[in-house]
Amino acid sequence: MWVIKLGGNAAVNAEAVLEELAAWAREGRRWVLVHGISAEADALGEALGHPPRYITSASGFTSRYTDARTRDILLMAYGRANAHLVAALHRRGVPAIGLRGIDGGLLRARRKEALRVREGERILILRGDYSGTPSGVNERLLRALLDQGLYPVIAPMGLTPDGEIVNVDGDRAAAALAAALSAEGLIFVTGAPGLLRAFP
Repeated sequence: MWVIKLGGNAAVNAEAVLEELAAWAREGRRWVLVHGISAEADALGEALGHPPRYITSASGFTSRYTDARTRDILLMAYGRANAHLVAALHRRGVPAIGLRGIDGGLLRARRKEALRVREGERILILRGDYSGTPSGVNERLLRALLDQGLYPVIAPMGLTPDGEIVNVDGDRAAAALAAALSAEGLIFVTGAPGLLRAFP
């Protein structure tokens, strides 16, 4: 059992990853794919007149600010990307099934009610954000799908206990899924700087 996080950065070669996953499936390896959409979501937001806003937390972590409209743009972008990934895997003979983290309560999350963000030298409190952190995984649902020979392709939107949809960081979602499934490994395919192929 492996969990793979496919980044949504334009630098990522998704086709090569899908070829490798199809080869793994033919060998009988089980896997779950979590995917991002950063480049696609940015382009869609621009096209819809609601460009992305990136914020830096007090601790220095940069992320997308997810207001209600941005959340809906993310849902649209995830839906399109998920469908294309599932179709591409089927063309390669892989019985993939597309899921959002909200389906079947697959990915539970806690909403961040307020964010501490850095603007210049000041630390501000920002409200109205629809992002969250993973708080649980419906492991039984995933195992049932895997036991049927299906390969889950997951868009990491989460569901809060109150039924709110929140944007969940894809890397953290993949880590939560890997832990819940006791995965043999977790692989990040990313265009983000700071990860080195061979260190030191």
